[in-house]
Parts: sequence; C-alpha cells; structure tokens
Amino acid sequence: MRTSIVILLITAAAAVLLGAAAYIRYRRRLDAALSDSADASAREHRSASPAEFVPWLLIALLVIWNGVTLGKVSSVGQQLDNLSMNMQSQMQVMNARIAHLEEMLKSETDILRDCEWSFGDLDPQTNRAALDFTLYPASYTETSKLSLSYGGETVSFTQQSAGVFKGTASIDIFRVVEDPAVLTMTDGSASRTQVLDDLPTGYLFVHFLPVWMAEASTLKAARKGDALTLTGDLVLAPYGKESNVQVTKAELIKEVNGTVTGRVPVTLDGGMATLTLDETFAGFGADGTLRLLLETATSAGHTVRTLLISIDPSDGGAPVLHCGDTEVFDPSGRSLLHWGE
Repeated sequence: MRTSIVILLITAAAAVLLGAAAYIRYRRRLDAALSDSADASAREHRSASPAEFVPWLLIALLVIWNGVTLGKVSSVGQQLDNLSMNMQSQMQVMNARIAHLEEMLKSETDILRDCEWSFGDLDPQTNRAALDFTLYPASYTETSKLSLSYGGETVSFTQQSAGVFKGTASIDIFRVVEDPAVLTMTDGSASRTQVLDDLPTGYLFVHFLPVWMAEASTLKAARKGDALTLTGDLVLAPYGKESNVQVTKAELIKEVNGTVTGRVPVTLDGGMATLTLDETFAGFGADGTLRLLLETATSAGHTVRTLLISIDPSDGGAPVLHCGDTEVFDPSGRSLLHWGE
C-alpha cells in the first residue's frame, strides 16, 4: 500500500509539471502567432489547433487515473483493516475455545477435586512429624483405592464420609524431598495417577525448625597492621515457616582464624533483626579469616548454626554475605544435616 501511495504522489506531481509546461508552451505559441500575423483567421486557426489540447487531455486522464487509483488504494486499505480485525476476533475466539478444552481435559484427567494437607508437631525424639491429608476425588466408586508416594513414604487412605478420604504419613524432617508427590487411584484393574505440586520439596526441616539467615549487610572491613576492624549493620531474617518449635537462645559467634573469640547474645523476636558491629580483631594477620555465625538453641533440643558473614583472602578480603549455609545438631552435638551453599 505504501508503494501505491508513492506512485500516486509521483503521478500527481508529473501531472502538475506537465500541465504547467503545456500552459507555458501554449502561451508562447499564441504570442508568436499574434506578433507574426495580424490576420484574425490565422490567429483563430492557431489558437484552435487540436494539437494544443493534447497536453490538457493527458492531464485530465492523469487526474482521472489518480482519482481511481486513490479510491482503490483507500478501498484496499479498508479491506486490510477489516481483515486484520476479523483475524484478531477469530484468534480470540480460538484461544477461548482452546482454554475451555484444556480446562475440560484437565477436569476429566485429574483425580482430585481438592486436596488439603498440614504438618503436625515435631517429635524431637524421632525427628519425625505427621503429615495429614484430606482428599476430595472428582469421581470415585465403592471399590476405588487411593495411595500417595511422597518423601520416601507411601500413604494409604480410608474413606471417612461421602467423597472424603483421609490419610497420615510420618515424615523424617531431615529428609531432602527431590520428587513431587504422586497420587494413584486404582479401581479394579484400572489405575490413574496425578502429580501434587502443592506439597513442599527440598529441605523439609525449614518447616519445623527456626532458621535465621543474613538478609542484608553494610559491613566494611579496615586493616591496620595485624588488626581488622569491622563496622556496619547486619540484617537477619527468619527463613521457612512457623512451627511449634521456638528459639530458646541465640548468639552471634565470632570466629577468627578458625578459633571462636567471642559470643554475643542476640534477641530474635520473630521479625527482622539488625545487628550493629564496631569491633577490632587483634592478631588477624595478613592472611587471616573471619566468620560470623548465628547459633540458635530450640525448644526441641536442636542447635541450628548458620554462617552469616565471612572474610577470606580468596575473596579479596572483603566481607561476603552468606545465605543457605546451615548445619543442625542434635542435643549431643551430633550433626544431623548440613545445608551448604
């Protein structure tokens, strides 16, 4: 369409130029005729010569052609706009139909209409917790059986009332769940499966034990001789979900060159906590290392130790913020899990 418009403009310009040239030529010839002869009939004959009207005829034809072309271009543009609008409307209708079909297929293939689950309290003696399920199948028969595979455990379900199935699993909180839960419904020789993506995967202990991590830091390190001065703020934040296990004691551990040099009590009230530091560590050395760790004792008897900040020559000697380097110990000091970065 752009090409047609360009051609239209060029043609119109040519018509104007041709008209101007014809008019100038006509005036020159008329003036010459008037000066060469005083004969009125000759002047009339020259002024009425058919050849004089050929340029004007061409101009008229060009103008008519331009008008027709412009009308066609406008009509084609309108048709293209209408076609584009129709295609967009059809695409919207098709997308709506596809979404409806996908929803119908999903409802036909899904076993469950709804699923509810919740963790029970942690048993500190066994490091296990109950995981209670309530399932609502989309359809079932009296012979339908449900089973769930999750975290290395297989859960069987019993029908408590019409359309309601319940089951309980005993979960090791220090197990790392790599695969999502899979529900199986068997009815005679037929069976169907459904993946339950809502159940948590990864490290389960964060759902039971209070874990705090470094959220942000403005700490700066300055060296003078063998001493290191650390100043700034360190912001801590809880990680995971609330449970019945509480923090009974929290301390900031200062470790220089692999030796604990101090412990400072820390108050954790459930929200964000900010620690302000302005301390000089003597005997740090040119190749010294520094680690700041948060150690929390829990009401379940576990100890949770998390690395917050480290300074090491391999990192250029600047404070490095850590998130995810956590180790859990039982009451005897035995390591139960190390969640490394």
